[in-house]
Amino acid sequence: MQSILNTNFNATSKYLRQQGDINGNGQRLAPSEEKENTIAENSLIKIYPNPAAEIVVVELPENTVVHISVYSSIGQLVAEKVTKNSLTSIDITTLPTGIYNIKARGNNIVFNTKIIIIK
Repeated sequence: MQSILNTNFNATSKYLRQQGDINGNGQRLAPSEEKENTIAENSLIKIYPNPAAEIVVVELPENTVVHISVYSSIGQLVAEKVTKNSLTSIDITTLPTGIYNIKARGNNIVFNTKIIIIK
């Protein structure tokens, strides 16, 4: 009986970690991933430099309106910008050193990547 309970617990824990539920209480720590109608990460969007200290440049496809969000490592929204320019920058001078997630969403685009901010 003991081994059956351990097996079920381990399977449940693995499933919750795969779904983004780190602490097991049913809450996600970061925004959920969107899977439909996405453009491959490396195809049309570039974010640089990485690591960055003052600004992050985002290159986007032409004629695309995109909502760019920057999240801290605990999932807190720390910066956002809506743009239709193919080249835009995000000021990160007020953000402390750390790892951040950048999410860009727009017309058939969902893009996620991590950046490192150093001071």
